[in-house]
Amino acid sequence: MKTFSEWSVKIALTSNCNYSCFYCNDSLIQAQKKRLDYDKVSAFLKAAANLGITREIHWTGGECTLENLEAYMQLAHVLGFKKQAITSNGLLIDKHMDAFIKYNLERANLSIDSLDNQKYLEITGIDGLDKVLENTRKLLDNNIKVKFNVVLMRRNVDEVLDFIEYTKHNNITLKIHELWNYGDESQFHKEYIDIHSIELSIKQLGYDIDEIPVDLPTIKYFKKGDHNIGLLSSPKKGICNSRFCKQIKLYADGTTCEGCRINNYSNLDFLLSDLMNSRRLGEIKWGDKEHEADL
Repeated sequence: MKTFSEWSVKIALTSNCNYSCFYCNDSLIQAQKKRLDYDKVSAFLKAAANLGITREIHWTGGECTLENLEAYMQLAHVLGFKKQAITSNGLLIDKHMDAFIKYNLERANLSIDSLDNQKYLEITGIDGLDKVLENTRKLLDNNIKVKFNVVLMRRNVDEVLDFIEYTKHNNITLKIHELWNYGDESQFHKEYIDIHSIELSIKQLGYDIDEIPVDLPTIKYFKKGDHNIGLLSSPKKGICNSRFCKQIKLYADGTTCEGCRINNYSNLDFLLSDLMNSRRLGEIKWGDKEHEADL
């Protein structure tokens, strides 16, 4: 009997966002303002839970805090999901703190590209840095793990050491992303910096390579004591290694990630149909090889 105890779910509840970061490709997505229907998410999660896919659920967007997170988190809690996490820009975190505490949010990944108020405003279009850092403290004070996601660019490369010191001092994991060519082409070439250019600086600070995940070969993890830093390279052929991936990712328009598409799950309805009939996840064709998910 195959089990799926190591599988997890990641759901983008909406494509809408309250920020306007220049590097993001969401201008077109936001114009369409896609969002998942609650009833469909509910049906999907019930089907996933029936298969034992309850290790973790990760809520994201767009900006997930624009949605009724409490209702979704309550649903996942009732269905027995063991861990819940979010990815957010952090601005509206305080409005959801009661739900985070009530439903045991384990971790919050916060997108933050500068510790300087003016640069933060220039990058995001929002004068919100102080509020985000205040909300970060509220998360930490309630024993919710925090990770900072930082997109590396010319205008913030001089802050890398500041980010390392800030996150180390506050017990925050740091992940630095290479700039992806998803938005303005001219801005991309103006701002792009090779992620490997800062690797030597990190090593010189005493950080050693910790691991390279088999399911995400574009990232390297570094560790010094209890502090962790990840460097995420821009993907050349999709972000994940779908052969080893054990996460079902659903986007706000109902489509799935590359790994799911490889396996003929082109949209939520097809995936939901298979889950509700308890089919296919046991023996999936991953690329040109068969990978049995006897987890």
